[in-house]
Amino acid sequence: MTSKTYIVFDDFELKLFSVFLTIWLLSYYHPYLKLSPEKLSNIHSVPLCILAFLSLQQIIPESIPLCYSSSFFVVDIIDEGFINRDVMWTAHGVISLGLNLGTAMSPLHRQLRSVSKGYLVEGSTLPFNYWKRSKSYGSFVVFFASFTVFRVMWVPYFLYETYVKEMKGETDFLLFLSVMFCLLNGAWYVKMCQMLVNYRVPKKME
Repeated sequence: MTSKTYIVFDDFELKLFSVFLTIWLLSYYHPYLKLSPEKLSNIHSVPLCILAFLSLQQIIPESIPLCYSSSFFVVDIIDEGFINRDVMWTAHGVISLGLNLGTAMSPLHRQLRSVSKGYLVEGSTLPFNYWKRSKSYGSFVVFFASFTVFRVMWVPYFLYETYVKEMKGETDFLLFLSVMFCLLNGAWYVKMCQMLVNYRVPKKME
């Protein structure tokens, strides 16, 4: 069965991954080149959405956004897991990296460009980072709307299209990771819904 056969990354992809990994390591830890967490997140998410769109239009190979994102999550897992010790964000990184690499290694998912479709969830990241900085209710509403579209609505629809329509009900371990990703987003979304109703602007922002 096609979903039980896996693709080994070729020499170009390994070199590209290494280049991006080096760039991310420098951006995280070099004393003069390191960036703030917000800038790192934006530099990952915004170009990734553009690269994913270009990949879906078959203008560039999917290996480019794949290597760009997976190398980021390798460093992010190290940073969140061993330095910041943030369990939720470490889990997010592990699930994201697992989906990146697992989906890319499946010939069927490569054919469907599932990796690029999945990357569209990053459309909510820029509004999230802007809200973290401004803390205004208006910026939260924009973030809430983007999260609703790109993560709460798009991911289940994408999974339905992939596993029900394209794969005819066939499942693989990636579906389990995808469900975990949905549950993680769901936990965040419940909290966000509560905040939407009971939002409090920090006193120092008033």
